[in-house]
Amino acid sequence: MINSAGQVNKVRTSCGFTLVEILTVLIISTMIVMAAIMIFSRVRADAAAINLRLDRQNLPQEILQKIAEDLDRLASPGFDAKVSFRNKIDNGFNTAQMIIESRYDLGKTPPMPQNYERIVWQANYDLSIDSLVLYRSHSGLNYEDKVVDKARQKEADKELFVPVYPGLTHFQIEAITGTEQTQPAWQSDMLPNGILIHLSVDPFQVQLDGSFVLPQESVITRAVAIDRTRPITYIFVAQKYDAQDPNAMAADPNQSAPSESKSKADTETQKKTDGASEKPNEKQKPENIPPVRR
Repeated sequence: MINSAGQVNKVRTSCGFTLVEILTVLIISTMIVMAAIMIFSRVRADAAAINLRLDRQNLPQEILQKIAEDLDRLASPGFDAKVSFRNKIDNGFNTAQMIIESRYDLGKTPPMPQNYERIVWQANYDLSIDSLVLYRSHSGLNYEDKVVDKARQKEADKELFVPVYPGLTHFQIEAITGTEQTQPAWQSDMLPNGILIHLSVDPFQVQLDGSFVLPQESVITRAVAIDRTRPITYIFVAQKYDAQDPNAMAADPNQSAPSESKSKADTETQKKTDGASEKPNEKQKPENIPPVRR
C-alpha cells in the first residue's frame, strides 16, 4: 500500500485454516467420538450381561428363601396350619401351586375355623414371554402390605396375585414323608415332614432329535423342614461292610521275619525228630554179594 508520502507499506496478513484442514479435523473428531460411544456401549452391554447372570443366580435363591420363610412362619408349632400343593404340566413347563393356611377357631359349635393368614405361591404360563411367571398372594386378617391390602379391601371377593419373577422354566413341589419316595401332591390336613422345592430360570436346550430338555444341573432344589422343633426318633441301623476297616491297625512288618525263621526252624526240628523215630523200625537189608563162580 502506498501512503501519502509515497512510501510503500507492507500489508500484514494473518494465516488461517483452509477448508480441507477443517473438514479433516471434523472427520477425525467424529471418528474419535464414535469410537468412544461404541466402547461405552460395549461396556454397558457387558455390565448388563454380568448383572443379568448374577440376577439369574441370586434371584432363585431369594425366591426359595422367601418361600421357606412363609413356611416357617405359618406352619409353626402351636398353630392350626395346613399346607397343600399340586403339580401339573402347562404348555410343556412344570408348574405348581402351593397354599399355606394358618387358621384359628372362634370357639363356636360346631367348630368353624377361619383363615388367619393365607399365602398362595403359583406359576402360570405367559404366552408373551413363552415362559412361566411366578405369583404370590397374601390374604387374611394379618396384613403385610398396606397398599395391596387397601386395594384388597375394596374387592374382598377377589384374591390379588403379585408377580414375583417372570421367566421361570421350572417350578415343582414335592412332599417329604419320611420314606424314600416323595409325594407329588399333598391335600391332607396333616403337615408333611418337609417340602422339596425345585426351581429353574435357565432356558431349555435343543437335543439332536429336536426335543427340548431342561438339564438337571440347572434346577435348584431346596428342602424346607416343617416344624423344626418336633422330636425326631433316631434309630441306629447296623450295616455290614465287606471293605476293610480303614481304622484297623496294620501288622508290624518287622514281626514277619522272626516268625518265618521260627517256623522254618520248627519245621526242620520236626523233620529231624521224625527221621530219628523212623530209623529203629527200619530192617537192615543185606548187601548185594556177587555170586561165586566155580
